[in-house]
Amino acid sequence: MKLNLNSIILCGVYAVTLLSLLWIPRGRGREAQFIFLCQGMMTWILGLLAVEFGWIAYPARELQKATHTSFAFEFLVFPVLSIFFTLFYPANKSLLLKGVYTLAFGVGVCIPEVILETYTELVKYNQWRWYWTLFSVMVTLQLCRGIYLWFFRVSPARIGEG
Repeated sequence: MKLNLNSIILCGVYAVTLLSLLWIPRGRGREAQFIFLCQGMMTWILGLLAVEFGWIAYPARELQKATHTSFAFEFLVFPVLSIFFTLFYPANKSLLLKGVYTLAFGVGVCIPEVILETYTELVKYNQWRWYWTLFSVMVTLQLCRGIYLWFFRVSPARIGEG
């Protein structure tokens, strides 16, 4: 991949995402690893389906010969975001705040993706629409959180204490 806008953005995404791991609360590494792998599994399957059905494409991507999905988003950015979503979830707050929290993460993924789709070759929508990203992000974040709660038998009081 030549050094162009797409490459610069990808390098920045890798740097910011990897640096963000420094903010995982001490003593919660095992939980973070589980969340990362759980979300990565879901995004791998769902992302692969979206690409194989031709709904979305990643013209400029890493690992061109290995996969047609975006390695940065499917296997790094979104799983890391899921760690922060789950570990800092406002479990002891109102249903409204929980909904706003989930929506904020969904919008936080959706807006950059729409900008990247418009101005770069990193993502191209075919039959895909921004609201499918919003919906799928919110659903998979909640699903991963549910699996996390079940697996670790986490009490609601602990989940939001970051």
